[in-house]
Amino acid sequence: MRKAMLFLAFLGLAGSLWAADPLIGTWKLNLPKSRLPPDMANIEELSFVVRETGDDYELVTEGVQKDGSRFHEKMMWPKQGGFRRYESGGPAEGILVLEMPIDEKGNGYSIRLRNGRAISITQWILSEDGRTWRAIGQARTPEGKTYEGLQHWEKQ
Repeated sequence: MRKAMLFLAFLGLAGSLWAADPLIGTWKLNLPKSRLPPDMANIEELSFVVRETGDDYELVTEGVQKDGSRFHEKMMWPKQGGFRRYESGGPAEGILVLEMPIDEKGNGYSIRLRNGRAISITQWILSEDGRTWRAIGQARTPEGKTYEGLQHWEKQ
């Protein structure tokens, strides 16, 4: 009986390990399935890695522009919501990114602010199988033009 209880306890522990955060891992942008905003028009290739670091997600982005130049960005994204903290790279000066908490299904919202005013709102939607993560948003360019974008990310 004791062995059976230990076996069930082990299965319970293993099950909790298998229920890991679905966002953790490497994600690659599928360009043909995406509609990128004007500030991303020069992107040739883009991917990011999500790791857990305590109360934050750490996102490290690597990309290649159409001219072959590479770029890198590293930021911390609070799991419980709050402003992104950039360690390298990041948006243009004066822009802050507010993250709403990601729900248990991997869905959430990001709001970009310039001078305290929202300039974009993006909804993040994780597929049922956890293999694709879409960012659907509406934004305004610095000139005031509105556009809608879609980023289609695939887990590697």
